[in-house]
Amino acid sequence: METPTAAVGNQIVESSENSRGDMASSVESSSTALNRTLDNLNLNKLPNNTSLSQGYPYRPPVAAAWLVGTWKGKGRGIYPTIKDFEYLEELTFEWDERNPRPLLFYKQRTFSTKGNPAKPMHSESGFIRIIAPAGCVVCKTEWVLTAPNGVVTVEEGTIDGHTVRLKLTSTNRSSTARPPYPVDLERTYVVNPNSDPPTLHYVMDMATTATPTLTRHLEAHLIKWTDELSESEGCAS
Repeated sequence: METPTAAVGNQIVESSENSRGDMASSVESSSTALNRTLDNLNLNKLPNNTSLSQGYPYRPPVAAAWLVGTWKGKGRGIYPTIKDFEYLEELTFEWDERNPRPLLFYKQRTFSTKGNPAKPMHSESGFIRIIAPAGCVVCKTEWVLTAPNGVVTVEEGTIDGHTVRLKLTSTNRSSTARPPYPVDLERTYVVNPNSDPPTLHYVMDMATTATPTLTRHLEAHLIKWTDELSESEGCAS
């Protein structure tokens, strides 16, 4: 004879199994509906990478067109709370000519100079907004960046010729991000488009909850990367 407790337990198990069955049926139904919807769409209308440079009318924002491309080189890190170090860097400013909005995609990766292959270090990614009214000489820019350490920054500044100057305007972090946290940042990028290949030099000053005064942290010299350049120039690959 089944005890009341066992009967209740069996009902719970049966209810749970029915719920899982209902959920699976619901997911399957939604998936079928989604597939049916996709079948009715003309997915050939979606652009792909091979369609770039094939008639799209949009061009990079003139104020920052000289940034577009991949830059590689070597940098040095210093700060009162750490040992000095060197790093290899790959910095990419990407423009999608299918998009009419004045923005660039930003991706930065650094690697240790030791080891083969080089060990990844810091990285950042995000969006660069260009606010450049027609005829502006000194244009505004906003950089919205995120890093895998759980920190997000908004940095705003100016584009003046081939120089970008940025200052931190706001920051946020995830619940598990570890201190010290940045409380101020200043970055300056200077490009020489007339050198062969073009060069990019930048410096970054930082203040944190442990070092409240803006202090030099990073400095790097990069070159604009092309397929013709070899790794013999000491750049990250």
